Amino acid sequence: MKQLFILCFGALMVITSCQKSTVAPATEKKAVSSSELQSIPANATTSYDDRFDLNLAGVGVAQASPCTGELLKIVSGTYHSDTHILINNKKISISQHGSTSDYKLIGLTSGAKYTASVIGNEHQDTSLINGSVTIIITESAVLTTPGGGNNSIAKFDLHETFDANGNVTTTVDNFRAVCN
Repeated sequence: MKQLFILCFGALMVITSCQKSTVAPATEKKAVSSSELQSIPANATTSYDDRFDLNLAGVGVAQASPCTGELLKIVSGTYHSDTHILINNKKISISQHGSTSDYKLIGLTSGAKYTASVIGNEHQDTSLINGSVTIIITESAVLTTPGGGNNSIAKFDLHETFDANGNVTTTVDNFRAVCN
């Protein structure tokens, strides 16, 4: 699930940033084979909950201010993730909520100190029968600093559907980006 978080958090950073960064997954997980999936009884129900915190300063990621273009370095912050997975009737449902605390950045040129907040919710449904997947992600990122013109808010809803034939439909709804 940490890879899922890193993927979502990375997507938000790319959307709100001019500099691209990559983060290696914390652990590698073995993929489940199709024969293992077929062996799950039709009426089986399995539940799994996971919570983890990620030290954002330890990740070494920097981003650019979407308002000024200035490169910002993460000074401190923790991303908290709560994930619930339910396998029921050959369907996997994953719900993840993430938020930050004590998220601080500093402008590498101006020295401006930013306080940031990121909140994300994701829900994914996957059929273990035909392989179709639906993903809905809602993200919100806010960067504030004293003064005006360099505060930013970015929010969006992302809907992705992968059908059994591998066709992908992606839409971004309610995209809002404001600098003030």
